[in-house]
Amino acid sequence: MHGIESLSVSSPAPRTPPDYGTRQIYGPFHRKTKDGKHPHDLFAKMAKNGQLWGRGRIGSGILAVLAFPGPLPGDASGIEFFSFIEPNTPWGSEPTWYSPPHGQAWEHDGWAKIEVVIKRATEDCI
Repeated sequence: MHGIESLSVSSPAPRTPPDYGTRQIYGPFHRKTKDGKHPHDLFAKMAKNGQLWGRGRIGSGILAVLAFPGPLPGDASGIEFFSFIEPNTPWGSEPTWYSPPHGQAWEHDGWAKIEVVIKRATEDCI
């Protein structure tokens, strides 16, 4: 006889959900383009690589990535993102991610860098 076969399962389904390797994210944060200070092609390169780069505050001598808290304002040019690491200074007007030994950003080619998820980028930044 041809028909549907039944399959019996001897063990019950697992009670705990599988671990899909989820990661904590922080944000939203944003960074604006400003009068040639941050060239648009640099923003496009960062967005393409899923990274945000920074050199830190002028005169500090510590490489760091700087941003602003909250979403990118609707009338601004720039990128809105979430970070996989918490800023070293999550409060105030400029969340900051420092390079070692001060923080978890990494250094490469004279930049502090963090891995990010870009939520929104204005057309001039992609």
